[in-house]
Amino acid sequence: MCTNKKWYDGALLINRDPNWYRFIDTSSKEAAHKSLKNIFLIYKDTKITDVLLGVLEQTALLPTEAFHWRGDKYLQKIENGHAVDYSEDPLSKLYKCFVEYGIDAAQIFIDTMREIGIRPWLSLRMNDIHFSTNETSFLRSDMYYEADKAGEKLGPAYAHIAHCFDFKYPRYRTAILGYIAELLDKYDIFGLELDFMREIFCFDYKNDPECHKIMTEYIREIKKLTDNAAIRVGHDVKLMIRTCRDPEDSLIFGFDIKTLCDEGIIDAVVPTPRWSCTDSAVPVKVWRELLGDDIAIFGGIETLGLKQTFNMPTNSKAYAAAFYAGGADGIYFNNHENLNDRNRDAWMLDRAACHAGSREFVVTWQDTAPAGRPVYRPLPLTVDGTAQIALDVGKINSTDKVKVIIDFEGDAAPTLTISGNTARAEACEALAEPTITKSTAVLTEHSPYLFHMDEISTDNGVVLEFAGNGTIYYINMIIEA
Repeated sequence: MCTNKKWYDGALLINRDPNWYRFIDTSSKEAAHKSLKNIFLIYKDTKITDVLLGVLEQTALLPTEAFHWRGDKYLQKIENGHAVDYSEDPLSKLYKCFVEYGIDAAQIFIDTMREIGIRPWLSLRMNDIHFSTNETSFLRSDMYYEADKAGEKLGPAYAHIAHCFDFKYPRYRTAILGYIAELLDKYDIFGLELDFMREIFCFDYKNDPECHKIMTEYIREIKKLTDNAAIRVGHDVKLMIRTCRDPEDSLIFGFDIKTLCDEGIIDAVVPTPRWSCTDSAVPVKVWRELLGDDIAIFGGIETLGLKQTFNMPTNSKAYAAAFYAGGADGIYFNNHENLNDRNRDAWMLDRAACHAGSREFVVTWQDTAPAGRPVYRPLPLTVDGTAQIALDVGKINSTDKVKVIIDFEGDAAPTLTISGNTARAEACEALAEPTITKSTAVLTEHSPYLFHMDEISTDNGVVLEFAGNGTIYYINMIIEA
């Protein structure tokens, strides 16, 4: 029976951070091969459908003629006029693996993924600037300094992102294009991701409102490469872009996602935060309405939650439920690379699992936006008589038990009503004391209160209406199925 299921329906993707090579055991050729395979076997017996291997982060993680390979920095002694020594781990691992042992780590990744039924992607951080204030860095290419001297960076007007390459200049674009061409000529992959959230600052967008035209033409060139690769390997090679949460913000930054999708250039879009916290209100519904039903949209969940604490599986479950309700085709995990109970549980979150058991929807906010644009930051929330906050939290059944924890600073505890339902809490339970937990998303610094709610039923949205006087700094809506 034909189900017309598309490749992206219910997909669970994970972006494997470019630090994967740090986990290689290079004590021998045999140990290197075995440890590489084990690095990627951790996704076996999970519900992960796609793994994206990071292969660019200022320098190329795989040997290349087009770019600066990070393994070569193992031998580097002078960098930008300064003495350096990168002969210790972790760069020795790359050098030993590829040069001394002749092991192709990327091919082992691809073969292992196919062996366990997971689709392999390669992912490129298109404008990464880790450690940009350091005098030198094991991450950097020679081009980093060449572009500085040539004035091809965004420059001091952009403060902490001053060292981002300005894509209006061809030097950096050409080098990445050459690297992509090499990758697609060598490897048989399911798809290629252009990760523009490291960093999305690719143009002097404040002074060039037409900068998106350069990027659109550039991604058209990349599409030609994936099309050529598809002919070589005998199947489509998908092209995906990770971008910021808002379509209008993306366009201002230089990414005309609508045009790229309308022209059939890209197959999937991942609207996400940059890194510092998961955005609980990524407007998936807006993206769906803009792009239609034939483009894959994946809701992005970071490993970090509020104030750079770690998301627990109950938090990931809540965000995934909300994104699915907004129209997401699947969920994308970023920086969830380590195998432990916390991450492994999150890797089991298909649609059904998101609405089973307990989930905790902690209200977070947007971490990246163009200058002058509104930023989604709902907290702190001032309650001066009454105040409301609208949340898309996914489906809640009338039989579910719902609790709301808040962190409140005021003379007396507020009351809470959830509009559109019969739920109402005139009074609340004062918790024992403020709690700050670094390993979870529980962060209260003032007076924590707990509301018990009943008979809530919604397909997605709720409105929390508080009455009282004071300020709310934290909201966690706990839904127990």
